Amino acid sequence: MPISAEAVSSATVSLRAAGCVFAEDEAAVLVAAAADAAALRALVARRAAGEPLEQVVGHADFCGVRVRLRPGVFVPRVRSDLLVRLAARQAAPGRHRGEQRRQAARRTSATPPSATPANATPPSATPANATPPSATPANATPPSATPANATPPSATPANATSPSATPAGDERPVVVVDLCCGSGALALALLRQVPTAEVHAADVDPVAVACARDNLGDRVYQGDLFDALPATLRGRIDVLIANVPYVATDHLPLLPAEARLHEPRTALDGGGDGLDVFRAVVAGAPRWLAPGGVLLSEITAAQVAAATAAVRSVGLQSTVTEDEDLDARVVQGRRALR
Repeated sequence: MPISAEAVSSATVSLRAAGCVFAEDEAAVLVAAAADAAALRALVARRAAGEPLEQVVGHADFCGVRVRLRPGVFVPRVRSDLLVRLAARQAAPGRHRGEQRRQAARRTSATPPSATPANATPPSATPANATPPSATPANATPPSATPANATPPSATPANATSPSATPAGDERPVVVVDLCCGSGALALALLRQVPTAEVHAADVDPVAVACARDNLGDRVYQGDLFDALPATLRGRIDVLIANVPYVATDHLPLLPAEARLHEPRTALDGGGDGLDVFRAVVAGAPRWLAPGGVLLSEITAAQVAAATAAVRSVGLQSTVTEDEDLDARVVQGRRALR
C-alpha cells in the first residue's frame, strides 16, 4: 500500500524531534524499507528511540555493497573504506608474486660480491698457448652465420611462455581472513573488488557470526581471534584484516548513544589504551600469515607509536597509511618471505 505524503511528513517531524540531524534523508530511507504506514510508524519509533538507522532497516550501504545487518551488530563505518582499499590492493591477483620478486631483488642487491681466491686465474686471463677466441679455421662457418631457415637464438615463438611468467592457472587464490568481522562488511566489500579471493571470517559474538553468514556464507567461524580459525589456515593467510575494537575503555562514555547502547561492547572496548585486542592479534599473526603476508588494522592517531612498536616487536615490517579526508589510518605488518 502506498505511503501517503502526510505519513512521510509525520515521520520527518518525529525524527527531527528525536534529534536526527538528517531527518528528511532518514525518513526517505525508512519509507523505502516500510511496507505500509503502520510499518513506517514502527520503524520511526525504533529510530527515534536511538537505534542505529542501519539496524532499523536491516542493511548498510558500504564501499559499494549492501551489507545485511541484524539488531545488536556493529555498523560498518565510512572510515573503514581505507582498510578495504588497502586490503584489496594487497589481495589483487599476482600481488604476492610481485612482492616476492621485489623482496628477492632487495636481498640480492644487499649481498656483497663473492670473494675470489688470491691465486685464482682472472676470468680474462688466457693461457699463452691457447688459441685466441677470435681465431677461426679458414674453412669454418663464421659464428654469426645462421642457416636461412634457422630460428635466430633470440627469437621466441609467439605462444611460448617466458621463464619468469607463470600461467594464470598456476596462481593460487589469495587467502584473506577478516578477524573480528562483525557483519562481514569488510570481507564482502573486498570480494566485490577481488572476487577470486578465498575469504574466511571470524568473530567472538554469535549474533555477529550469524549476520556475517547472511553476507558471506559458510566460511564464518565463531571463537576468540585465531582460536576460531581452521588449523589449515595456519601459515597460509596472505591478507589478515583485523578491525579490532580500539576505543580505550575510559573513552567509551564519550561514544554516541547509538553505539554505546546498540552495539556490542566487545566490538568497541580495546582496553586501557585501546590496543589490548590489537596486541593479541599481532602476537599470533606471524604464525598465521603466509610468507610475505600482511596484517592490516585500524588505529587512532594517538595509537600510532604504540601500534607500530607492537608490530615490530614480533618481527613484522611496519608501515602506517593515512587518509585525512576520512580521518582514518591503518597500520600494516608484513611477514618477511624468509
